[in-house]
Amino acid sequence: MKYLITIIALMVGIWMMAHIYKAAKPSANQPAPIVAKVNSQVVELALGQFHEAVKNKDLTEICLHAGVVATAYKEANDETKYQEWKKVEQTSCDIQRKAMEVKFEE
Repeated sequence: MKYLITIIALMVGIWMMAHIYKAAKPSANQPAPIVAKVNSQVVELALGQFHEAVKNKDLTEICLHAGVVATAYKEANDETKYQEWKKVEQTSCDIQRKAMEVKFEE
């Protein structure tokens, strides 16, 4: 049940981030610096959620939030950090899967 709630919360967060990005697309009356600021704020929010998951030592949330951080960097057009966070996501999700396998074997 805890994981279901976590997944639902993450989906709502991603939905909200998608709407922020959609609203922040540059137009004739909305300059690019505003978009960069919004992207920066979304990245900071995602990083905060990731660090909170690490602090709580919740492997499932760490895996999920690493993916959110990667997505935030992708939307901010920071390919280098996106690739770094995809590696973090892959590693943290591998660790989470192995932990779940051990738990189910017991």
